[in-house]
Amino acid sequence: MCKSTLQLTIILLCIGVLSACDNTPPLERTTISDQARLTGTFYTESPDDLVFPVKVLFAIDCSGSMGAAGDGSDPSNRRLAAARAFVDQYNGYPNISFEIMLWNQGIYRATQVDGDRGFTKDPGEINNVLANVVNTGTTDYVGTIEAIHEDIARDIANVDTHESLVRTKYVVLFFSDGLDNVPGVTGQRVSETLNAISDITEMVDEEGVGDFTFNTIMLPGINMT
Repeated sequence: MCKSTLQLTIILLCIGVLSACDNTPPLERTTISDQARLTGTFYTESPDDLVFPVKVLFAIDCSGSMGAAGDGSDPSNRRLAAARAFVDQYNGYPNISFEIMLWNQGIYRATQVDGDRGFTKDPGEINNVLANVVNTGTTDYVGTIEAIHEDIARDIANVDTHESLVRTKYVVLFFSDGLDNVPGVTGQRVSETLNAISDITEMVDEEGVGDFTFNTIMLPGINMT
């Protein structure tokens, strides 16, 4: 092929390529956005339909010293009368329930629900526990707090939905007239007692409970006469 013929061929190819480029659609301009708009309807729950359960656990010391004379003793069982008055005042609210736990060196009586210790609104069950008090035995803080842990954990497991659990509040009222006293155990086990309470706090946090408070009522600081 001569030089002039080669040049002509190259020119014709270039013209063809340019013509093909002219026939392509123009480049599309695009934009990048990190925002979006949604439309729809959001239905909130009616406040009248929401339930905020409050579950109150009375852990009442019934060791032998409670029936003796001295500071903090309660031979007339006024602490039980106070618990009964509290229940009578608030049991009319549908979202409040109660567990009564009587303890000394162990749990010797408590409100029953389906064969286990638990929270109830049944006045007969509550009064049956409060009416059968015997002040005897020693004072086991750690064992009692572990029983409280067990009962709250069982109740949490029986809550139907997580939505209900996050609205639930547990309140413990721990009555005692003295320090932890278990036969054969040296010392007052203060650290063990505090650790047992911390274990409950960690458990309810992990389960997503709405609120938990552990209140101690030390009777020696109260005039029971």
